Amino acid sequence: MAAGVEAGETLARAVARELREEGNIEMTAPPRLHGIFFNNRASRRDHVALFVVRAFRQTAAPVPNGEIIAHGFFAADVLPNDTTAATRARIVEPCLACAAKLARSLVTSSPEKPPTTSGMQAIGEIERNLL
Repeated sequence: MAAGVEAGETLARAVARELREEGNIEMTAPPRLHGIFFNNRASRRDHVALFVVRAFRQTAAPVPNGEIIAHGFFAADVLPNDTTAATRARIVEPCLACAAKLARSLVTSSPEKPPTTSGMQAIGEIERNLL
C-alpha cells in the first residue's frame, strides 16, 4: 500500500495510519524500515519508504472504495499477474538480502578455511540481483 506522509507526521505514524485506513490492519509490533527509494517518475523530490510489518492483526476485511479496488495477502512467488515490476522488486529484496547474508556467513564462517571462489561467486550473484 502506498501513502503520503502528512505535515508533522512521522513515517511510523504514517505507516500505522495507512494500514488502518486502507486495510483495517493494526500493527502489534513496530515496523522495520527496509529502505528508502527515490521515485523520479513522480517528481524530483519523491521518496518511497518501504517498511516490513510482520506482526499485525486485521480487525475486519477492507471494503473496496474509490482508492482501494481490491486487497489480498499473497506469497511472494504467486503475486497477481498485474503486479508491477517495481512492486515485485521491492517485495523480493528482503528475501534476497537474507539469502546473501546467509550465504556470506556460510562461506566465511571458518577462519581456517578461506572462502571458495564458487562460494564468493554465488554471493556476488545474489547481491547483483538485489534489484
